[in-house]
Amino acid sequence: MIGRVDLHPALAAADAARLDERRLAIQALVEDVDAADPSTLALFVDVAPDGLLLVWLRGGEALARTPVSDASLRRHLDEYEAVCRRLGSLDEDSAGQRLEALDMAKKLAHDDAARTLAALCQPVAIDHATCRRLFTLVFGLRVDTTRLGRAHRAHHHP
Repeated sequence: MIGRVDLHPALAAADAARLDERRLAIQALVEDVDAADPSTLALFVDVAPDGLLLVWLRGGEALARTPVSDASLRRHLDEYEAVCRRLGSLDEDSAGQRLEALDMAKKLAHDDAARTLAALCQPVAIDHATCRRLFTLVFGLRVDTTRLGRAHRAHHHP
């Protein structure tokens, strides 16, 4: 569905670890997509005064502009970050049911955020799996994921 993602230069300015996180999120968004397919979208992530602006393109032409304000995602960003922090604070001895419960909470938070993004991006009709991957990118642009350790990176996309 999304064959190319470009970031505004202000979003591409970060330390090497954060740039690597962003690269991985973009790679997940575009993997297994035929960029030559005329229905494939390109995404330019721009900076907006109150968050991000997603500019959807097809064939080089702007198809839609989706404002994604920090306010529209604040609850999702905070909830997902909190679950990742709790996962990161678990020691090896506290695995088991607690780990499973937190992993499920993380999946639910990710799914809820994806539904919100799907509603915001309605003009381009993005599927749930793509919205999950898009939230991963947005999360990495709004939160310093390098401080969350592997708890953030260990998520699964259905």
